[in-house]
Amino acid sequence: MRSSFVSASAGTSLMWCSGTPGVRKWVALVVSAWVLCSIIVIHTLINQRTLYKKTPRSFRFVLLDSSLGATYTSPKTSVVVTTDSLEPIGTMMKTESSFLKSEMLQAISDRLIEANFNYSSTATGFMNLKTNCQSLFHGNVTETSKVRENLNWYTTGVADESVLELTSNCSWVREYLKNNLYITKLEKSFPIAFTFLIHNSALQVMRLLRVLYRPHNQYLIAPDLKSESVFINIFRNIASCSNNIHIKSELIDVRWGQKSLMESQMQTYSDLMDIRESLATANRWKYVINLSGKELPIATNYEIVKQLVKRNGTSVVKVHKIKHHYEDHLKRLRNQTIPFSLPLYKSLTFMALSFKFIRFLLNNDTAVHLYNFFKTVVIPEEHFFASVYMLPNAPGGYDPDMGLNLHTVQVFWKGSGRKCSGLYVHKICIVKAGDLRRILEASNYGKKAFFHNKYFMENDYTVMDCMEERIFSKNRLEFVDHL
Repeated sequence: MRSSFVSASAGTSLMWCSGTPGVRKWVALVVSAWVLCSIIVIHTLINQRTLYKKTPRSFRFVLLDSSLGATYTSPKTSVVVTTDSLEPIGTMMKTESSFLKSEMLQAISDRLIEANFNYSSTATGFMNLKTNCQSLFHGNVTETSKVRENLNWYTTGVADESVLELTSNCSWVREYLKNNLYITKLEKSFPIAFTFLIHNSALQVMRLLRVLYRPHNQYLIAPDLKSESVFINIFRNIASCSNNIHIKSELIDVRWGQKSLMESQMQTYSDLMDIRESLATANRWKYVINLSGKELPIATNYEIVKQLVKRNGTSVVKVHKIKHHYEDHLKRLRNQTIPFSLPLYKSLTFMALSFKFIRFLLNNDTAVHLYNFFKTVVIPEEHFFASVYMLPNAPGGYDPDMGLNLHTVQVFWKGSGRKCSGLYVHKICIVKAGDLRRILEASNYGKKAFFHNKYFMENDYTVMDCMEERIFSKNRLEFVDHL
């Protein structure tokens, strides 16, 4: 190779020295063109590198979906188009914003829809990075470190304005929710209702909704009244495109520790009772599971149904009688005595309540009396539902034969002895990829808990990536097993 290059160089020199003026002119033109092209290429590379280095890290990559993030390259400019966390999506680094806005929006739409059908042995992350979810589920330290390194560089977030524009198209919404066709006969014969008391992170809620969505189930979404109007309108759009997704009839400004959370939850049950009456008998929901939008799905819809069928109408409430720090809890009552001389019970606010229990909760005189009493205390939702659940005459209430081993939602509390790869917020572990194995083991792989709370998509998108992959893969297997 080197001798050929030397020969060519020598030949060129010989032509230059001995050739005619026409040959020398031709050689000079070729050399000049080569030099000019080299200068242009070097100049372009320097400019692109300077632009890239000046761009904030959160501005460098376009996230199309937390499970499928990617850059988008404009076919007109061949420049990678980025936005400030897509806020808004039309704010581009080049002047052709209107063209790029439509192109980018289409790219986001395609990638979000693609997520429903392309789950394989590895989940696709930002910039088409491959995350080996099976390794994470087995607690592989190397894979966890790789995810942590990626998260230090790649950013998350899709602006609600972008999501709002997509959800204004009902065809897109229906395609997005069509996560699979793998629904067993048992699931169809046992409809469930889900409530979502939410206030932010629209895309995170949408991903959870997509995983849970079944045409025969019912979904009631209760955005906080103080949420941004764009956020609320996203779910109004989604509800308008489906006959089994609903918006709560009256939105409430929810404040933690006050009666508003309990009131909002009770209103969702009242709305669902009205919705139930409007449905054909075969389509009427049998249980309601309440969520906050910050949960990870552990069990498939089929697994949830199997567990609830076994309950035979008994609700799932993780309740305990207050024994420790009793005086501190009494302060919540503000020196009042619980009606009917009931003990002080406490429960998680995540429950699976049966139809007959909810009917009792809304209409029974004792239950209504307790509801009015607990409106006056601090953090009433932690005590009201537990107190009614423990009433001896409550249909669908506590059944000692069923026990208290099943949770609708599990939580890793600080001080519980479990490791937390993420951070603690209000003594709750915000899980990350390094916690995936512990999440599955603690729930006995969906047999002891249906969901895990909580995670933030902006902290670690791979957590939901892998749980989605696991759920969608199991859906297929369940369907095949029941053919």
